[in-house]
Amino acid sequence: GQTTAPDPIPHHHFMLATREPSTEDGPDLSQLLEGAGVARVATPYLPTGWTRDALWPQIAPLTETGRATQLLPELSRATWPYAKAGFFGVKKRMDDVLGECGISAAA
Repeated sequence: GQTTAPDPIPHHHFMLATREPSTEDGPDLSQLLEGAGVARVATPYLPTGWTRDALWPQIAPLTETGRATQLLPELSRATWPYAKAGFFGVKKRMDDVLGECGISAAA
């Protein structure tokens, strides 16, 4: 008979959150960090959405006490004020934004 390769990513790795995260889901992040001897953490910026909804309850208390920082890339920071109605505002200012980030626009 013919054999098939196993599924490379088991289906149980994809779960939809149907309730608010709680400490019952696992150890408290603050306790894990303390146990590992980690005083501060840096995370990428967490935009509004399901990832922030899932992580923020554990990260917010760390942020409030100065133990967590979110990093926002310079290009994102520079384009943010122009991205009010989609990409078109950013497109109009792209040469200025690239210059602000130290990137020269292609001729």
